[in-house]
Amino acid sequence: MTEMDKNIREFKSILYGNSESEPVSEACAQLTQEFFRENTLRLLIFCLPQLNLEARKDATQIVAILQRQQVNSRLIASDYPEKNTDLLDILIAG
Repeated sequence: MTEMDKNIREFKSILYGNSESEPVSEACAQLTQEFFRENTLRLLIFCLPQLNLEARKDATQIVAILQRQQVNSRLIASDYPEKNTDLLDILIAG
């Protein structure tokens, strides 16, 4: 879970930037592609009950911004739930 917390903070930093720099659009697009290609959303959903409150809030922000990230003029985040409908059942049960 420590590794997951660290990754969540890194994802958020890439997508939102930090006090020293703004987000880089190429890095955001690459992270978005990898996030869904590597099934990181699935892992995040399964780990959600074990995350602390701050990590859950960060995870929510990450998923929200990924929903708005365009890659090659497409919102690829909308394709993922269509192909993984079992995740919606898990989220509803949770």
